[in-house]
Amino acid sequence: MLIQQTILLRRNIRGMEENKNKLEFLKSLRDWWIDFFDNHQFFCSVLASIIASIILTSVTIPNRFSNMENNVSNIMSDMDNINKKIEKIDGLDSRLKVLKTNIENIEKITDKLDDRVYNINKLTPTKNTIDSLSLSFNDPNATVLSTPLWDSKDIIAIDLETNLNHTAEELANKKLLLPYIENGQEIYFLGQFNEKNHWDGHCIINVFENDYLIFIMDAVYNDGIIQFYKQMLPFKLKGTGEYVWSFSHRYFNGKSNTGESWVYHEDKNLYSKKLFDFNTVTYNDIITTDQFKRSVTTPLESYYHGNTSDGNYNDTTGQSYVIRFYKDGNVRLLYYGDFVDSVFIDDNAWEIYYSNKDNSYIYCKGKFEGEYKDEDKTLVSIDEIKEIIKDYKFECDINWKDN
Repeated sequence: MLIQQTILLRRNIRGMEENKNKLEFLKSLRDWWIDFFDNHQFFCSVLASIIASIILTSVTIPNRFSNMENNVSNIMSDMDNINKKIEKIDGLDSRLKVLKTNIENIEKITDKLDDRVYNINKLTPTKNTIDSLSLSFNDPNATVLSTPLWDSKDIIAIDLETNLNHTAEELANKKLLLPYIENGQEIYFLGQFNEKNHWDGHCIINVFENDYLIFIMDAVYNDGIIQFYKQMLPFKLKGTGEYVWSFSHRYFNGKSNTGESWVYHEDKNLYSKKLFDFNTVTYNDIITTDQFKRSVTTPLESYYHGNTSDGNYNDTTGQSYVIRFYKDGNVRLLYYGDFVDSVFIDDNAWEIYYSNKDNSYIYCKGKFEGEYKDEDKTLVSIDEIKEIIKDYKFECDINWKDN
């Protein structure tokens, strides 16, 4: 009902604003006529002379002059009506302001009722429910929700407002907003399960520590089977110790996750405290990975295309690669080959990396065991690099440092 009223009010405002614009036009037309007669007295004198001469030469002019007087009279009458309508504009402005204020108030109320509009059930989960929602938030590739541990008759949640217990059977196929605390972290789950007690549809988890967002996982399930997921997780790089933001978009192929991972340099602007708690959280407060990723302003640190498993890059298809970048966006390293536990392991892979010592990119191809094991290395120009990679397709922008 509130939404329908809001729509009707907006339509009325649009109609009133259109009428206001028409009245403003008529007002400008009236002002033009007044200015014309005030500023063109000479023209009016000439016109009077012409009319006088016509009177002397035509016996029919009295009737025409009478018609002109009638026309002028009608015009003046119309202008009076225009003036009266224009005087109502100020009142129209006031009504528009009142209506806009009413709409703003209605929208504020609607925001508070988002959960009801979207049929969201905001509940407190029981221990069994929390155990089924648990993920390893320190694992960059932890993606799959545990299979629910409850039966249909088990109580899995408590209503925050009524304190009524709800069974799994009652909540099946309903959108649930479940805030809870685990290991000192505030966790907000938005999703649903079906009558078989399998996760189903879009499920989102936001994790906060000291009111700061530290983890996002949103995944799509089909009767308990994950179809794809997107994830955000800040972590520390092993080599440099730098904190970075990791984003993943992957599909589960039964044995591993295949897809893409973006790692961005730390963006301190993204550290902002949340403005809600368990009592005030609504549907709109839950954020997806894509929403958060659009806020990142720092450069890309690395990009990986391939399979992952057990929290590592694991891909032996011969089609995986990683590109690492300088902060200015130029390529620091490009490796194309197999990965085992995030290590370069391949008997016939290739790599291009920039050597500060040689002030040039170096190309090497052959055996890798964590690093290149053969001795054949070649300094290459940008044109030679482009020739090397011309038959490969890369899913991110590549810019090379000038030699």
